[in-house]
Amino acid sequence: MKLFEVAFNWDDVREKYSSTDDLHRIDVINKSGAVGYIEWDKSNGEVEKIYVGRPYRRLGIATHLWELAVDWAKEHNELEPEHSSRRTKEGDAFARSIGGRIPHLTDDIDGWSRND
Repeated sequence: MKLFEVAFNWDDVREKYSSTDDLHRIDVINKSGAVGYIEWDKSNGEVEKIYVGRPYRRLGIATHLWELAVDWAKEHNELEPEHSSRRTKEGDAFARSIGGRIPHLTDDIDGWSRND
């Protein structure tokens, strides 16, 4: 049994776009509230954050967020999201699963790649 188990229905998922001066953001929400989000830099497309709440991980939500962001950027003639050179272990695994250009890791945010 999973530690966090939630009933998840894709039909209940809604997307919400917002922005600041520097970032684009797409949130996915369901009847329970926030599920996850992606933020990417308007000036260079670099993903600043992609996050999915623990109960909703491994359900394809991060991939859905990435696809929403790419589609939104294309439709609005904006820079598409690009993988960051600053990644967590989970972020690196996600980048490799999505594919595309994956920049050399310059900062492993949670220290996972160090050989200490």
